[in-house]
Amino acid sequence: MAGDDAGAKAEVTALLQGGFGWRHVVDLGGIEAARSTEAYVLLWVRLWGTLGTPEFNIHVVRAG
Repeated sequence: MAGDDAGAKAEVTALLQGGFGWRHVVDLGGIEAARSTEAYVLLWVRLWGTLGTPEFNIHVVRAG
């Protein structure tokens, strides 16, 4: 997630964790980081085509 409004980020985190069951939400920083996340849809569409379903998830792992 990215944004400049701490209250909105808290609401989104609560929604993702409570409503969608996400255990971890990554905060990418301010609103300027939102532009880079838009490219994610390109990966998502390609994976959908390859997997034949839009129902999949990606897990980010921090090395070390």
